[in-house]
Amino acid sequence: MPRYRFVVDDGSDAPSADLFECTDYGQAKRTAVNYITELLRERDEASSSACGCQVQVSEEHGPVRFTVEMRAFESDLQAQG
Repeated sequence: MPRYRFVVDDGSDAPSADLFECTDYGQAKRTAVNYITELLRERDEASSSACGCQVQVSEEHGPVRFTVEMRAFESDLQAQG
């Protein structure tokens, strides 16, 4: 089964890399979206401030083929009112 490298930049000191086995490129993209969603969910539970992260997906030894980036911000409703 092909292995895909996910390089995660979540605003911490240095990006981290994880390898995932996926049946094909389509599954790698779906896995990246699910992975980044879970990372943001975990960060949102730990902090009430803005958070975001980026996942770059490549075949194990290949160039980046796909990037997913998500950001979450809370609006300041009291300042608007």
